[in-house]
Amino acid sequence: MYNTFFGFKEKPFTLNPDPEYIFLSKSHEEVLSHLTYSIHEGNGFAKITGRVGSGKTLLCRTFLESLDQSVNSAYIFNPKLDPVQLLKTINDEFGINSNADNIKALTDELNAFLIQQKTEGKKTALIIDEAQDLSIEALEQIRLLSNLETVKSKLLLIILVGQSELNTLLEKYELRQLAQRISLSCELTSLTLSETKDYITHRLHIASRRRGDIFTKETVKKIFEYSKGIPRLINIICDRMLLTAFSNNSNYVTKKIAETTMGEIRRVGKSKKSDNSKIFISGAAAAILVSIFLFFIIKANTFTTKKSPVQQTENIIRLEKKINMPQKIVEEQIFEPALNVELQKKPPTAKKSKIKSILAEASAMTAAKDIIKLWDIDFNEPDSSSIYSDPNLFFISIGQYNNFMVKKLGNSINLLKKLNLPAVLELNPIESDIKKFVILTGISENEKEVILKSGEKTETVPIEELYKNNFSYAYVFWKNFFNIVGTPPVDTLPSSISSLKILLKSVGFNHLIPNYEFNDKTDQAIRSVQQKHNITQDGVVGSLTKIILYNELGTLDIPHIRFEKEKSVN
Repeated sequence: MYNTFFGFKEKPFTLNPDPEYIFLSKSHEEVLSHLTYSIHEGNGFAKITGRVGSGKTLLCRTFLESLDQSVNSAYIFNPKLDPVQLLKTINDEFGINSNADNIKALTDELNAFLIQQKTEGKKTALIIDEAQDLSIEALEQIRLLSNLETVKSKLLLIILVGQSELNTLLEKYELRQLAQRISLSCELTSLTLSETKDYITHRLHIASRRRGDIFTKETVKKIFEYSKGIPRLINIICDRMLLTAFSNNSNYVTKKIAETTMGEIRRVGKSKKSDNSKIFISGAAAAILVSIFLFFIIKANTFTTKKSPVQQTENIIRLEKKINMPQKIVEEQIFEPALNVELQKKPPTAKKSKIKSILAEASAMTAAKDIIKLWDIDFNEPDSSSIYSDPNLFFISIGQYNNFMVKKLGNSINLLKKLNLPAVLELNPIESDIKKFVILTGISENEKEVILKSGEKTETVPIEELYKNNFSYAYVFWKNFFNIVGTPPVDTLPSSISSLKILLKSVGFNHLIPNYEFNDKTDQAIRSVQQKHNITQDGVVGSLTKIILYNELGTLDIPHIRFEKEKSVN
């Protein structure tokens, strides 16, 4: 969903135990060293324990992949088996006969195999994951396997891997003989704050080979506080935060985005807290529910609502106010509510409306294709674009797959006129439950008429008709030509500041020196541009300022809004 937006080749924070992403903390290194030592020494039993999500399975798979051809190995990950089933599974994993239905025959097959491996100078290792789920009978059978030996050495190294409950299980009187045979025992501990930071950076680097700066220092601290350094929880939280940042069109996961995301996870997770032994499942369920709530409802190419347009617009505005974004990073969405609310009180006029014909077939997908066509670019439709019920996510997804940035704005025609770019307008006609999306391609000089497009249809419409049909939001597609990431100087990269100063120099600020320093002169230049176009003068280079700067350059291939004299509309 967000891979292209952040420049990932794949999702960096999946729950799959992929050895490519292994991060060796001090604890991980120690455990891996102990496993390697056990292989070389040929000891009978080793035990590894750790909290849920601490990385035991990933470490085991990494260890198995590190073994050369001198070691034969078997990996059992579903140990809820009776002794016969367990032996069948072990034999099957080693590629030997597992058809017998009694312990003696199966053990004889395994013993013959182990002796053959020993004759060939090879070692044999058996790893049983989630060993805390083994029955006492199955564990006793495993103990008996350790009796398979020559005069000088064991034939089979058995490694039990499990949660902390495995220690309690092995303390039982019935398993005292097995406990005594464990010659190596180690515990996989959680990551420290410093290791958490390195862990996140490591996975981002593997996924992108370049990005390691997406999560701010404050965000990493929040992640550590919530996850307690448990890698699986870190993955869940980071994945959710990247989704939130993506939905907000933010290149960085800031402290505010982190707090918003974790607040949602906590709220959904409260219903699961009654079972403390399954606290991780609660966190995972919360994260999945939040993701489903925000991003997936039903597959549809149009967006429907049962609420009135007034309620819907108020709820969207109310929801957006709840999202805490960093100071001076969020650009104000300008609305024109007075005109909108006043007109909603009136029923649709009986006068023939030109806007009705253009709204008949208007849809989000048609609008997306129309606006990208205006840039003279071939449309690239993502396979999953229709799953988004939220228009903002839908258009961000379309933009992502076509190398566009997308800025969501309020219903201000005046602001769209300043940006001078075609925009997708979201309408909520009173007589319909389906949202409509059209392209704004022109505005009259006195802002009384607009030119709207949908597919092959184009109409000049009085602006009052636009608001009668509850024009609520605009989505502006734009290109970040100079790759100025973030919002200089609040959060950005040194290279982006250099690019920004080159752009400013190109639009007339010749006194600026293109370097990595955002100084007072740079700030004054930005405020000067903002003042000229009558937008918020804060010296921060957000989306609106970037769009205006690219327009100021005048040499880029950008489609613009047509400004025409008012026509007579019948």
